[in-house]
Amino acid sequence: MRQRRQRRDKIARLISWGHWFTFFNILLALAIGTLYIEAAETPTTILAGVYMIISWLGHFAFLPFVVFIILVFPFCLLIPYTRFLRGIATLVASFGLIALVADALFFRQYGYHLNTYSLSQLAVDAEAAFAGASFVLLLSMLLLFVVLLVFELVLANIAWKRLDRLKQ
Repeated sequence: MRQRRQRRDKIARLISWGHWFTFFNILLALAIGTLYIEAAETPTTILAGVYMIISWLGHFAFLPFVVFIILVFPFCLLIPYTRFLRGIATLVASFGLIALVADALFFRQYGYHLNTYSLSQLAVDAEAAFAGASFVLLLSMLLLFVVLLVFELVLANIAWKRLDRLKQ
């Protein structure tokens, strides 16, 4: 009975950590989402401006939340090991954020979102700029991924260590 209670408490703590980790990732996604707002045309009416802000909040808050619900939450229940869960959550968040950054930068340049055609278009345009540009682009995205991964690991550990204070 005691072992069951300990497992339940551990799972509850992991889920609580997941909520806070997701909240911080929502803030990051909102920050990245400002790149889309900057690329969009300025709203002509107040109602259009309000719609754009509500849409921005809804879309970019939903992305990390749905990832938490689909991936992190089930891992909390199935594999309640803190280090493993924090590692998986950081990898998933880093891949999601790097995809969002890449799409936002592409959207600012071309006006539409990444897809299989647009990736080839990006490579052609990069090579037209100068030879080896697609390699530089790939290398810079890889470096950005590593920076995001380290940031996410720090964020996950801070949220875990300060969970009790965050709950208050």
